[in-house]
Amino acid sequence: MTVRVSDEECPTHGDKLDILLCLNQDTMDRHLHLMGPGSKVIYNSDTIEPGKAAEGVGLCPIPVSELRKVAID
Repeated sequence: MTVRVSDEECPTHGDKLDILLCLNQDTMDRHLHLMGPGSKVIYNSDTIEPGKAAEGVGLCPIPVSELRKVAID
């Protein structure tokens, strides 16, 4: 698996999305429908509602505020 991160457009070798990292609700709302079977969606479960994912899409909620509390303690 290859992950590319950039402030600019990243060229790809295909149109299939494998991982979607949602940092806000807008990202979830705009891109969840693009995810196919076997893909994963990672999101902050404290602030983001995932909506209806296609069959085979793995939703990976992360309770960020709970993790922050553990890290501080």
